[in-house]
Amino acid sequence: MIERTDLNNEDKLELLFELQTQLKMSGQNTVPVNDVEARWMQNKQGLNEVAYNVESAVGTVSKLICAVKVSQKPTGHYELLEIVKNAINNINDEPEYVSADTGYHT
Repeated sequence: MIERTDLNNEDKLELLFELQTQLKMSGQNTVPVNDVEARWMQNKQGLNEVAYNVESAVGTVSKLICAVKVSQKPTGHYELLEIVKNAINNINDEPEYVSADTGYHT
């Protein structure tokens, strides 16, 4: 039961609809009520926490962040191509090499 006093009944119904939509989209059993677009993700300590997945690309010469992407997906699977395209677009140059961790193995 949602007991937020700052929401009227119409707002509560809208929130419930959004929660239902996010449950279907995410495939998870629960979604956080306070941030319905966030996802339950396992942190480095093996605990589940409400989070977003931030992907970034850094230039090896400039040491600057070339691209950033925030995702609802709990892993980096299938994210590498998009972040590389964004980095190429932002620096207006194609890299000679791309290095990625094992989270991108797909």
